[in-house]
Amino acid sequence: MFAVSYNDGRYWVAEVIAVDVAALAGLLADRRYAECRTLSEELLRCDGLSAHAKAQASVALSRSLQALGAGQEALSPGELALHFGRESMDYDLVGSILCHLSSLCLENGLHKRGLTCLEDYFTFFHAYTEARDLEGWVLSRIAHVHQLSGRSTKALEYFARSYRWHEDMGAGPQLLEQHRADLIWQCLRLGHLDRAEALLQLSRSYLELAPNDIEARARYLNSAAYREFMTGQHGTALQLAAQVVHLRGVAPQHKAQGYLTLHLAARSRGLSCEAVAAGMLAKIQAGLAHRTDLESEVVRSLLQMQRGASVSCLEELAGSLAKLTEQAAGSSS
Repeated sequence: MFAVSYNDGRYWVAEVIAVDVAALAGLLADRRYAECRTLSEELLRCDGLSAHAKAQASVALSRSLQALGAGQEALSPGELALHFGRESMDYDLVGSILCHLSSLCLENGLHKRGLTCLEDYFTFFHAYTEARDLEGWVLSRIAHVHQLSGRSTKALEYFARSYRWHEDMGAGPQLLEQHRADLIWQCLRLGHLDRAEALLQLSRSYLELAPNDIEARARYLNSAAYREFMTGQHGTALQLAAQVVHLRGVAPQHKAQGYLTLHLAARSRGLSCEAVAAGMLAKIQAGLAHRTDLESEVVRSLLQMQRGASVSCLEELAGSLAKLTEQAAGSSS
């Protein structure tokens, strides 16, 4: 496997380390993750590796472990890769590692560390060449982290920046529609109905050209349903949201949004049983989608319904006791 040189009575593999480091990218591209993990570990045990080679081998090991489902185990080599990347001063590599590490941290529920990595990406932006292409992805991820953490205004700011970036960079219609849908939903959540409506018109135009894009249709119907709920058109909101939850093959996030709107609209119309059923399904789908923001919202709403039902029961009980007291007083007289 190795072409070695002889030096002072010892065999060295320094001549091929660069070749093997380059081979790591090919193994990752071919999804040969187990082989990539083995080669990365072998390289990291070699003496005399440069900081640059250590960074490349460490991030390859981290990516392999992540792909193999060992996300927690992948964190340590990911952090090492960042350390060695900074030491090597290859800032394009640093930017790439920061993006990988942020994704890994978020995947493991380390939102604060993940957000720090995303924000650190911009620290070295002036030195990037290839890593500048990751800016749109970073902006979108920052928006999602703020969204999950309940920082709605910040989320809106970064969704807008992400959408503008992809628009300016000439992103394809399907990708641009994904980022537009994120922005529309966040606008609606904050009550910016006019801004959302203008963007919804663009989404309608996209769907006319791509009627078979089921994910885009689900996103559009969710936004349209929530807009109807926000404007008090609860019946129409129920109809549109029902279309989403009956679509086959859409992501849990879209189902969660659809069930949330069904829950809110049913609750507003006094349909308690339907609201509770939709709320429970929204909670399940939000959990599958790792959308803690949607899950928290629907749980709060269900608890409010439960408290309201308890108060109603207590009021009925108090009324019954009052009547019994009156009857008892009448009987005693």
